[in-house]
Amino acid sequence: MGYTEGRNVAIALRATAQIDQLPALAAELVQRQVAAIYAAAPANTARAAKAATATIPIVFLNAVDPVRLGLVASIVRPGGNVTGVMNYVSTLVAKRLEQVRELMPQGATIGILTNPDNLASPFAPAPDR
Repeated sequence: MGYTEGRNVAIALRATAQIDQLPALAAELVQRQVAAIYAAAPANTARAAKAATATIPIVFLNAVDPVRLGLVASIVRPGGNVTGVMNYVSTLVAKRLEQVRELMPQGATIGILTNPDNLASPFAPAPDR
């Protein structure tokens, strides 16, 4: 697209494996007055960026349900400064269970293994906004 880092675009990368450090990193990007923030998965990155600014555009990736996470007002009309790409995987859980039932109609119990602390889990409680 014609962008060359260092010539006509600068990338200010902030990364951490410590979820509790995300708000400080987002605040640092806001303080630098970046033109936009790309918030990669997990959803905590987009939530930290949204909490840090209401004016800088934020683009998220892989927020399973951005409405439930409080990132956007609705899928059709996100509003505000946050938009992104949604992963519909969690919304397919019911369909997957239906298919398992069709394949194994005699199965009375179906086991599900998930990490409820992962905001992407369809079984995780809605986070505090």
